[in-house]
Amino acid sequence: MNIPNLLNINFSGKVEDKKSTARRPYLAPQKPDTFEHTNINKQESKKDSLLTKISNLYNQATPAKLDVFGENLAKDEKLDEKKLQGLMNDMSTSDTLYFTLERAKYDDKNNYLLRGIITEDDEADENIKLLDKDLNVLEQESRRVNVDDEGYPVSKKILTQDFRTNTFCETKFEYTPEGYPIMSKAVKIKRDAQNRLLRKETYEKSDVEGMFNVKYEFPNGKSRQISKAYIDKNGHTIVEKDMRSSDMTRTQYRYEDDPKGNRIVDYKITTADGKVLMNQSQSFEVLGENKFRSSRNDKTYMIEFNKKNNSIDITDEKKKETSQIELTDYIDGNEEKIINVLKKFPGDELINLGNKVSCINEIENKLDGLCVTHMFDSDNGIWTTGFLTVSDDPFIFLHELGHATDSCDKNVKLVRNEDGNLEKKVIGMISDDDNFKKIYSEESKNFLKEFPTNEREHIDYFLNNNIDGAKNQGKKETVAETNAILNTYQSTGLLGIRTQYLQQHFPKTIAYLSEKLVPSK
Repeated sequence: MNIPNLLNINFSGKVEDKKSTARRPYLAPQKPDTFEHTNINKQESKKDSLLTKISNLYNQATPAKLDVFGENLAKDEKLDEKKLQGLMNDMSTSDTLYFTLERAKYDDKNNYLLRGIITEDDEADENIKLLDKDLNVLEQESRRVNVDDEGYPVSKKILTQDFRTNTFCETKFEYTPEGYPIMSKAVKIKRDAQNRLLRKETYEKSDVEGMFNVKYEFPNGKSRQISKAYIDKNGHTIVEKDMRSSDMTRTQYRYEDDPKGNRIVDYKITTADGKVLMNQSQSFEVLGENKFRSSRNDKTYMIEFNKKNNSIDITDEKKKETSQIELTDYIDGNEEKIINVLKKFPGDELINLGNKVSCINEIENKLDGLCVTHMFDSDNGIWTTGFLTVSDDPFIFLHELGHATDSCDKNVKLVRNEDGNLEKKVIGMISDDDNFKKIYSEESKNFLKEFPTNEREHIDYFLNNNIDGAKNQGKKETVAETNAILNTYQSTGLLGIRTQYLQQHFPKTIAYLSEKLVPSK
């Protein structure tokens, strides 16, 4: 597969446009492409042309084959066998073992993924084409994995060319000792329908674990820093973002904390026509070893870890009401470790914890975090409560607490399912909210329309509503992740890119959920 290298683009000089010399405003409202255009002529190199001829001769001698599942799918769907064979021949190299054909995950059963498998490992080298129902190529992708002397993956590079949006992307991953791929850098080139350059996007790991520096560069020589995270000379962690989604909804975000644990979070979401959907300002003050104050807009909470009563006392200073979490038998495992992370939480989240969660199980590996919803009988019927399994990572803990806020301290009713059978249903879950589902669906469609498979996979956790057979799981994970995003920054490198994409491209969803999860009014 011949994917041209389009990444070596320098925007430092003036760009001339033969079609128009008129200057256009820089990133005018609602129109992301209103900067000067340029034309780049593409030419196939002699080397690529020769390799293509050699590959064609090889494929004529040894035609590529589909696996059994792919053959059956092609027959069942009555796909054009000759056209499909031609596509496989074009993709095949001397290293190709076989091909697979499957339904594309995100495209409502209209599209297919054709994969040329080069290695049999779990992290396989692959050539991939996304095809429509008539087997026209919508997107092509090359995935190559580098391994060490013992065969363990070290790095991975993915080259993606999306013909629908005229986008080319190079994405690089590094593997952790445990075998997890972490995105280290991505460069993306966007062009319009006339193949004129629109912008270059660069994603690079920042000095803050889990955060990316994201920069857009334009043909007129200007640039925009979309996301930036750093640690200043005083030891303050600072995260700044100014991002727009595909419909030009704007997210403005700033997080800052100091070595003592004091912090501020300012978070605003505004539509393209100027309507403010969310405007939150938070603060967290360390008043002593066991005393803290948090605020969210005009709501303030005094938080005290009471050693005498072995409890956490949270006082709503406006309502003059105190909530209490009794810690005796509440934490299973390293209690000090969990209490230390709870000392970083705002008052409203601690109140949610006390209302929604009956037990916390401390674990070592933060990636094994889990929220289990239990049902119990009471005088008022069947209700739910949450059991959390968490480590001391604030973001992941708040994610799991988001699941509890979604599904716990709620009533359970017997309802008839789609098959007409009675089943237990938790009533009033946030992830079942009709307005949430409508907003989430609209932003999901906008995202899928604009982004290729590789970038879709960044947020598969939120798009896939059948994770491990769990219905609506993607929506539930979106609710949980939003709960964490509203309070702190993502601090786990493996999960960083998924949070970055959700925060930028689902702003209306986040704004709506904010008042459901931690009301500021």
